[in-house]
Amino acid sequence: MVQQRPFLHRRGSTLLLAVVVACGLLFLSKNIVTRYDIWQHHRLWGQQYLMNYRYMLSVSSMGAPDLNQRMLVEVHNNQPTLAIPMDSQRLITSAEQAQYTSIDRLFQVMADAINRRVDYIRIDYDPHLSYPMEISVDPSARQVDDEIHYSIRDFEVLP
Repeated sequence: MVQQRPFLHRRGSTLLLAVVVACGLLFLSKNIVTRYDIWQHHRLWGQQYLMNYRYMLSVSSMGAPDLNQRMLVEVHNNQPTLAIPMDSQRLITSAEQAQYTSIDRLFQVMADAINRRVDYIRIDYDPHLSYPMEISVDPSARQVDDEIHYSIRDFEVLP
């Protein structure tokens, strides 16, 4: 009986190692698929050559109420030119404008979330133009109210 214990211990260690490796591979494969999906839609968005557009952006977070806002965004020559808050009198800071106010920047926000290895990210894309219509990010499933949600509505191509 004494000789069987080391065998069982090695077998259990091997099984534990296999489970850890499998979980790691599942995590990596999920991120690879999501990263490819973001890349593919960003490429399709770029092929549209849309330089002038307007949309309504809503950002919401239960854990950071100061992030909650709706803004009308205009982009001309692929540069944000206008970000008007719709729900409050609070002015949009230049940092917020730089972070959220172009479709290309929102693609970067999604890629940054993947690089930070968030626990959950869901992205819904426009079927025709490939811009992200809904982005939901949960950095940590173990924490409450750290989720952030981006929603793009009323997208309009400008002349």
